[in-house]
Amino acid sequence: MTFTNDLTTDRGVVRFNIGDTVENAGPRPDKRNYSDAEIDYLIATETAGNTAATALGFETLAGEWGAYTLSERAGEGSFDAKEVSGQFQKLADYWRKKPGGGTGGNSLQAGKLIQDFMEKGDDT
Repeated sequence: MTFTNDLTTDRGVVRFNIGDTVENAGPRPDKRNYSDAEIDYLIATETAGNTAATALGFETLAGEWGAYTLSERAGEGSFDAKEVSGQFQKLADYWRKKPGGGTGGNSLQAGKLIQDFMEKGDDT
């Protein structure tokens, strides 16, 4: 897996925004990092820009953490993967609401679909 962290690139900005800046200590389960190819995918998918790509990164993290049922208690602290998922979703929502935050990928936008090739009364 290739991991680069250069803030002069879109990849580096998105990686910084999602807190994935230390190799082998990433925000994903098991402290995994996003690969460069995965960060590039976030950027390519969210054509609205780095803010939208950051939101998608947090949405992905929320989904990954939400798939776990892990809950641990160690001394005074505790850990719950579902809570971590919820925090990442809140961050995703925050980034989506920022200017340039995109629409969430494949979300339906308001509008009107007109199928002008099908006119009423034209049965032939």
